[in-house]
Amino acid sequence: MHQGNNHQPAGSNMSNGAPPTVATALELLPVWTDLSPGQRRDRELALNHLAPWSGLPADAIPLTAENVRRIAGRSAAALGVAEGTKKNICYRLADVLTRMGILDPELPHPDAVWTALLARFENCRERAGVTRFARFCTREGITPEATNSGAFSRFETYLETRTLSRDPVKLARSARTSWNRAARRREKWPTGIILLPPSPRQYVLSLDAFAESFRQDMDAFANQLRGGLGGDDFDPAALSDPQTRRGRDRFPLRESSIALRLSHGRWAASALVAAGVPADEITSLAVLVERENSRKLLRFLYQRAGKKPSAAGMHAAEALRIIARHHVGLPPAEVAEIIRLGKIVRLTYEGMTTKNERTIREAMSPEREKRLLELAAALATAATKLLAKDPRRAARLMMRAIAIEIFTKIPLRLDNIRTLRLSTHLHRADPGSSPITGILIELPETKNSNPIVAPVSAETGKLFQLWLDQFRSHIAPAGCDFLFPGARGNAAITPQALRDAVKDVTWRYAGVVLTPHQFRHLAARRFLEEFPGHYEEVRQMLGHKDIKTTIRSYSGTEQDRVLRRHDEVINRRRSRLGTGQSSDPAKPSREG
Repeated sequence: MHQGNNHQPAGSNMSNGAPPTVATALELLPVWTDLSPGQRRDRELALNHLAPWSGLPADAIPLTAENVRRIAGRSAAALGVAEGTKKNICYRLADVLTRMGILDPELPHPDAVWTALLARFENCRERAGVTRFARFCTREGITPEATNSGAFSRFETYLETRTLSRDPVKLARSARTSWNRAARRREKWPTGIILLPPSPRQYVLSLDAFAESFRQDMDAFANQLRGGLGGDDFDPAALSDPQTRRGRDRFPLRESSIALRLSHGRWAASALVAAGVPADEITSLAVLVERENSRKLLRFLYQRAGKKPSAAGMHAAEALRIIARHHVGLPPAEVAEIIRLGKIVRLTYEGMTTKNERTIREAMSPEREKRLLELAAALATAATKLLAKDPRRAARLMMRAIAIEIFTKIPLRLDNIRTLRLSTHLHRADPGSSPITGILIELPETKNSNPIVAPVSAETGKLFQLWLDQFRSHIAPAGCDFLFPGARGNAAITPQALRDAVKDVTWRYAGVVLTPHQFRHLAARRFLEEFPGHYEEVRQMLGHKDIKTTIRSYSGTEQDRVLRRHDEVINRRRSRLGTGQSSDPAKPSREG
């Protein structure tokens, strides 16, 4: 990419401190004489794409890295162009912004010292996370020994303001994570663990910020959750105890649920730090449930949310209850006080969250829904064409096809889908040779203590069989029994890996980012569009234990349909009564 001079035309808005606009860049194109006529035309076309993509005229579109990333950062499908076309447009936009001095030119290759350090990474993924950081440090003159939190902060700022990288914060976090992982595992690493100062908007700290004894107590808590909190003296009468919820805590938790509980405990500890207690004084989980500390941290979360209940407050309060009741063993009166405080910060959802509501509306627009419904078949076709040339990549595509098909047709929870076993969960009418006809998941693997019995249609069964016969063996380790295999041994794909795969393909192909859980919301919305008011069937489909959960989550989703029908009622009555008011604003009424 060429680094040109920042030629500023007369009257440009760059002279008054405002950022240049697309119109400014179009004026500069003739000045760059090293470009051929065809190259100038290509860059003009790229710049002109920003107007329809943003809905603004050329002279109202600021050319900053952040703004161009926001406009052009959507998927090719959402922007209405082919993937290859979008890549070409973004390359040419980056060239224009680099010539104008808005973006930095390419970073240099890592110097010899950084190259030697990169060679110490055992796998390509960890090395890739740090390579761009190493190139940045080479340019800035930062040695591995001088690497600190400030270096990573500067790297993140560089990515945000001087590149068009899609997710600068995630890239910087990935580099720091890879660095810290290497610091734990390698001897004579240049520095220790790197902790970044928390953002003003973000109070949650890394677990590394806390004392070693606290981290050890978290491990002990995790092991306790794996064994179930009820103990051998579990009393069935406690199932009806609303104060301590002992019945709900009885069974061992799944690993994904344990990870959430640990995260919520870390949120609570971070809130206590934000409330003024130094991190090194939080030496165990017991510190969190001390009377004054529990009040401090919950008050902080309440005030942070604008003196309102919040999801963060709700999750932290629930973590405190479990820690106080089961891990620390506080007296019942003290546990009851934590429950009372938790009610103040507990958020009660009525319907879907605003974010989920917006995402589902986008997904149900006709063009996007069409693409989502054909996504599994499109991925399977692409995988089949690629199989002979690159079987591992083809297998990864087909795995995404199977995942999308299941989430679309059988909207189970993420953990139930990713841990499907060939030997126990997938059933055939004839165990010998017939296609898969059903999914059966028994207790205690389900969330709400109800088994899952889900039929598999003939079309979906054929897709399953194609995956098993031709693709799965290319990425499944020997002896792995999971439908979606992990990278090593008899393990399932991780929750984050499957979640990221689903989000990536829905974004790339349909132009909307859908998580596995949002597929459940989408299934409910689609069903209620076809069968308004059928909440009991939606409850059974989603596996809710209580129909109140279903009604609370989706009762408001039928308002669009009702209002459309009401609009039709008004138009029919106007026509029948001869009001003279046309439903078409382009046509005048008789009074006109």
